[in-house]
Amino acid sequence: MDFLILLAIGMDLHRNKELYSEIRHDRIDKFLGDDSWRGELTDALKEDNEFRRFIMRKYVDQMKNEGYLKRPLDEIMREVRTPDNVSLYHLAFFSKHDRGYDFWKKARKSGTNKPQLWD
Repeated sequence: MDFLILLAIGMDLHRNKELYSEIRHDRIDKFLGDDSWRGELTDALKEDNEFRRFIMRKYVDQMKNEGYLKRPLDEIMREVRTPDNVSLYHLAFFSKHDRGYDFWKKARKSGTNKPQLWD
């Protein structure tokens, strides 16, 4: 079974990094199905300094643990932005077979980067 998942992490994670990093907030724990991410956060942010990318990589790792093929983020994720270039969400594709990623690659090429909600 393949998955195409809408990850609504564009503005939310960017704005609420400090809030979600606090131990009393478990929203990211629930999203990832794991609370060990906090222990890795400081070192990861030294390398990348992008909280959203860290969470996306952790999500990909969780899907890999479920048997889905691990791919680079730019092959799995497609970001959707507003006309003002504000990140809204990401579409993430996961497959257990290379053929699924071939289809995803073709779909991404034939699509548009512009949301169809605005003119």
